[in-house]
Amino acid sequence: MYRTANAGGRRPSLSIVIAAIGLASTVAAAQNDASVRAGASALLAIDQHRATVIERIVSQWGDSLAPAGTVLNTAELRTSLAALRADHLLAASLAGTAEGVRDVLVTALASVPKPGDGRAQTKALGETADDVVYTPVTPCRLVETRGTFAAVYQGGGAFGGGTIRTYTLRGGNGVCLTQLPEGVDPTAVQLQVFGIPINSGANGDIEILPQGAAFGSTATEVYVGSVAFNTVSTTAKVNLANNQIAVQVRGAGANLAMDVVGYFKRPGNYGGVQTIGGLASDATVNGGFNNTATGGISAVAGGQSNAASGQGSAVGGGEFNAASGNDSTVGGGQLNIASGSNSTVPGGYNNIASGASSFAAGSSAAAAENGMFVWADAQSFDFNPTTFRAAGQSANTFNVRATGIGGVLFVTGVSPTTGAPTSVCFAQNLSGWTCTSDRNVKRNLRPVNGEAVLAKVVAMPVYHWQPKDGPNRDVEHLGPMAQDFMAAFGLGESDKAIGFQDADGVALAAIQGLHQLMQQKDNEIIGLKRELDAIKTRLGM
Repeated sequence: MYRTANAGGRRPSLSIVIAAIGLASTVAAAQNDASVRAGASALLAIDQHRATVIERIVSQWGDSLAPAGTVLNTAELRTSLAALRADHLLAASLAGTAEGVRDVLVTALASVPKPGDGRAQTKALGETADDVVYTPVTPCRLVETRGTFAAVYQGGGAFGGGTIRTYTLRGGNGVCLTQLPEGVDPTAVQLQVFGIPINSGANGDIEILPQGAAFGSTATEVYVGSVAFNTVSTTAKVNLANNQIAVQVRGAGANLAMDVVGYFKRPGNYGGVQTIGGLASDATVNGGFNNTATGGISAVAGGQSNAASGQGSAVGGGEFNAASGNDSTVGGGQLNIASGSNSTVPGGYNNIASGASSFAAGSSAAAAENGMFVWADAQSFDFNPTTFRAAGQSANTFNVRATGIGGVLFVTGVSPTTGAPTSVCFAQNLSGWTCTSDRNVKRNLRPVNGEAVLAKVVAMPVYHWQPKDGPNRDVEHLGPMAQDFMAAFGLGESDKAIGFQDADGVALAAIQGLHQLMQQKDNEIIGLKRELDAIKTRLGM
């Protein structure tokens, strides 16, 4: 269950990011429905005003996203944002916090199939071992030799037979700048290619290859002079060294127009090295998919879409986990965040340890205050103890949610031969604590003199008292002192503590002793009543 932002220390940004991405995906899926086409314009607006959106995010959050020990400077933030799909950029613009923007950068590829998960995989052309991401874009004109439409490369005249020209896949005049900004550096682009013969008899073909590649005997497109516009959709691989493609026209001359409709790009983590935001000094990503280590001496061991951004932070594995606090740790699991300094999430699902030296584990546990220990069972609800504790009573506390029929169980003794529990205490729903009191695990049983116990209880001092130290020092209590209890009964292991079982036993024995005294008094009263009745009879009363 994703958290919403609140003052109680819940996840401030991931839910917003996921919700925004989900909204964008819903809008995109509904584009064919005329009743919702107006909503679909949100993504189109992002693409059309991408540069403005990016600059607003950079100006608002750039300084906050460049803490000491990282290399996520303003220029790199701008580059990372420019590489996002429109729906993810929309999520970044809605995040509302610097942490939210960072979460977008980390989770932007969350919808990309990870290797081996059984979903369809797209591979880089000619590099079958590499996973790539395909991002469709609003079509933009890259090349236009006729000079009649705006394009990145405009004019230049028609190609003659055998003419070769190179094009850099980077917007130079604003036409494709939003779709292919500097820093995207795609592995390949999806092109719509138009061959426009210069006369009715001009037949020929067009071949598109990475810049520097040797042209062969095949053709990307064959154009026929008798057809005004010859077109084909093709995937063109890119020279990664210079981000260029090369185009050759063979046969009779032709004009050429090319529209970019999408691009293929390696995910942020390629071969264990994450490109989003760069890597800080001494930071390490050992493997996995789409992982980042941007904090100084931080590390991600593996998994998918994990981020270690705090100084000295670490993520062991799992998916979509973030260790953003200094010296924080996430062991694994999914959608976990350790944002407090020295905080820990060992694993589980959707947990957040935002307090310093806090611990959160299980499912949807929130350790929002310093020194909190929070463990939550598999219920699909947030467990944030700060929401039901009194103000100021959450720090340095131990909190557990266990709603199963067995409740909370502590084993304090086992069989020396089988290891089976012999002494347990457990708490269940509205049942309080129940502890082992089995005759079969006890020895040296002796009867108790209830009246003697009662006499000791009567003689033992009982006080009103308050703690000397601590946040509850003004809370009022009532009871005996351990020293007096030990002196009276000699029970337990120390004169510094009173065991519940001993206090309960003394109370029960004293009740029995009181019952015995009451029976004696009742018998005395019955005897006196008989004597009185006899006297009344003699007197004729």
